[in-house]
Amino acid sequence: MALEGGQFYDGSRLGFSVSPTWNASRHMELNGLYSASRISFEDRDGAQEPVTVQVARLRARVYLNRPLSTAFFAQYTSAADLLTLNARLRYSRSEGQDFYLVYNDGVNTDRGAFDPTLPMSAGQTLLIKYSHAVPIGW
Repeated sequence: MALEGGQFYDGSRLGFSVSPTWNASRHMELNGLYSASRISFEDRDGAQEPVTVQVARLRARVYLNRPLSTAFFAQYTSAADLLTLNARLRYSRSEGQDFYLVYNDGVNTDRGAFDPTLPMSAGQTLLIKYSHAVPIGW
């Protein structure tokens, strides 16, 4: 748990967060986060009402066996009314050689906030990545 406060650009911020982690087994780890921050700009001309920004996050990592693992991530941010989803599959053929299949999706949760109405999806991405570490000897 954390309680934070201080200067935020030309205003101030007071925030609270909690971030629990649960190691369900040696093959699975779950962690979450909830944070809320109250941001205010008292010194501006025409001072605005304070804004509360909330973030909720859930992450899961599953290690299927030595070379194969997955990770899942979901996050909601109230400032953007956006739900972000991510799934990753990792295959490690050998030390320093990794292959990733990654899917990202953004979901607009307040579609009616704008005119014209926002689409349901804020963007989708499917990535295939390969990394190979090159040993450098002296």
